[in-house]
Amino acid sequence: MFVSSQMMPLFAVPVWAQVLEPDVAESLNENLLEQVEILGRDVPDKEDGWQTRNDLHTLDEFGQMVEIIGAASKRVLEMLKVAPAPFEITGSWMNIKPRGVGHPLHSHQNNYLSGVYYVKAPEGADSISFHDTRTERRIILPRLLEETPLTARTMHIPVKTGILIMFPSWLQHTVKENPSEETRVSLAFNIMFSDFTKTMSIPEWDWLDTAAGDAD
Repeated sequence: MFVSSQMMPLFAVPVWAQVLEPDVAESLNENLLEQVEILGRDVPDKEDGWQTRNDLHTLDEFGQMVEIIGAASKRVLEMLKVAPAPFEITGSWMNIKPRGVGHPLHSHQNNYLSGVYYVKAPEGADSISFHDTRTERRIILPRLLEETPLTARTMHIPVKTGILIMFPSWLQHTVKENPSEETRVSLAFNIMFSDFTKTMSIPEWDWLDTAAGDAD
């Protein structure tokens, strides 16, 4: 009946996963966990989870992480065929989430790319959820035999220690509550083209005012 049949996934939303080499991840994670210990000394209440200051990329102790983020971002921009242009990290912070703590729906405004590196992702606390922002899709919702990336309204992406996930900053996402007895530790960051960064791209939440914050 048909000569051919082809599906064209137009306007797809990309999410990238880049896995560090085991020896690189091991030394990096050791350093990052040490920094969590140091940065957490002045945090009075860690029971409900906490976040570090959001300018970690300016500290010498995070130089290796900055180099990795730069390399990962360059690769993503090349995949997107973006014309070469200077870019920079506009915010970076660590999230410490003990048992029972997750993160509500949000996105990262005034940036082009965002990402999360997983320093420690215990079993059960090893996913990030992305949500379809196209509300028009909800007008007609047929019953599905199976959810796929083409039909699902929420996608739960599995992660593991040593993996770096990147996504468009406008893409809404959540993190499920940590069911594990182990603490979930990640480092989040934003990337923006340098010409845009002077006033708009710095995180709006103030890490000096609260140790809990509202960002990834």
